[in-house]
Amino acid sequence: MRLHNMRVVTMYACLFMVVQGILWATLNSWDPAIVTCVFLYYPTIWIVERFGNYTGDANIIEPIRIGVPLGIVCYSVILAVVLTFIKNSKAKS
Repeated sequence: MRLHNMRVVTMYACLFMVVQGILWATLNSWDPAIVTCVFLYYPTIWIVERFGNYTGDANIIEPIRIGVPLGIVCYSVILAVVLTFIKNSKAKS
């Protein structure tokens, strides 16, 4: 049963990654959407900025360039685990 749950989590995580990636790519040219996405992924951008030791102009660009994809992966895995947990809870009751 656990192997099945891991497959489901992996499937959902990949699905969420694709959806977030497509949204990020399509909304990338619309300025209000960029600001919203930066605020959504701010925790991972902050972690990259804090521990990246960037200086100069790289401190402005690199945390966003690395933090957003990291946020997409982290949020996808978190959403997949939560969704799988909810589905399993409903199936057991």
